[in-house]
Amino acid sequence: MSVPINIVAICLSGIALIASTILATQQRNLQRRSTFLPAYVLLLNEFRSGDFHDNYAFICSKLRQEYDAELGISGLPKEVRDAVYSVAYFYQGLAVLRGTKILDPELLSSVNYRAVKLWQAIEVFVKAERELLGADSISPFRTLEKYVSETQARGRRRPKYSDLDTL
Repeated sequence: MSVPINIVAICLSGIALIASTILATQQRNLQRRSTFLPAYVLLLNEFRSGDFHDNYAFICSKLRQEYDAELGISGLPKEVRDAVYSVAYFYQGLAVLRGTKILDPELLSSVNYRAVKLWQAIEVFVKAERELLGADSISPFRTLEKYVSETQARGRRRPKYSDLDTL
């Protein structure tokens, strides 16, 4: 009679061990994400500013028309350069949070289109900047470039119009 009881006890212990492991893993993941929550909140605050959206609109619609890309980013007038850095580093910050699995890809699906559009506007400036710096592997906006490349490879399309209303 003690053998069946021991078998049941061992099975229950195994189940408890598995459950504890699963819960510990989930807790670790939640703790990891919560550590970066302040950074994410700061990014969201930036995204809500009118200046950010004005800068984004300028970069995507006028930057390549009004400035010579061969100058790189550092060759742009200060105000324009600051706008490019502000907007591009915002999207790079999101890419870093995504790359470290802190942000769920579904949360970023509504900004993928905007990141791609931004990259299309600044890519020639970034590549010229890399040439000017003589840097390639450690260079400006490499994370953003990789994020956009992966987004395009997954075949992400522009979100539905209703999704754009939430941006």
